[in-house]
Amino acid sequence: ADCLREHPLHLAMAPAEWADFCGVPVNEADAHRSIHNLLNKGSDTHSLICCVEKKTGCIRGYLNFGHFKQFNDQALHLNHLKVQRELRRRGIASLMIQGAMCLADRRGWSFQEIDLLVSSWNQNAMKFYSKMGFIPQARRGKRQRSALSQWT
Repeated sequence: ADCLREHPLHLAMAPAEWADFCGVPVNEADAHRSIHNLLNKGSDTHSLICCVEKKTGCIRGYLNFGHFKQFNDQALHLNHLKVQRELRRRGIASLMIQGAMCLADRRGWSFQEIDLLVSSWNQNAMKFYSKMGFIPQARRGKRQRSALSQWT
């Protein structure tokens, strides 16, 4: 968690933005506590897988994912996947998705499909998900820059 606190993504965001991004309270102390818990053990509905560089201990990629069994949810939701630009195309994202599926199974999160949203302008992400076997389902939003594409 200390490494994440110094991560450029975290440093560039105001506490309220970080809280909204992670789905935690706006109060900075509560947000840091929630992030720490998510990094260390997850929650009943969300978990986080991090790719940590062994030499430096810094996070080079992460996948936030969740499952909502209280709503009889049959999907594993990939909420945010990020791999540092210079480390892309090395299988890290695929490995994190496989890890999320294994961790979800271990937690007893029963799911029939995996879903995610992709920004419509992010052609590289869409190519990656298509290669992984995901299929576009719908498009949300009318503006090209802010539209999202739902995939399963």
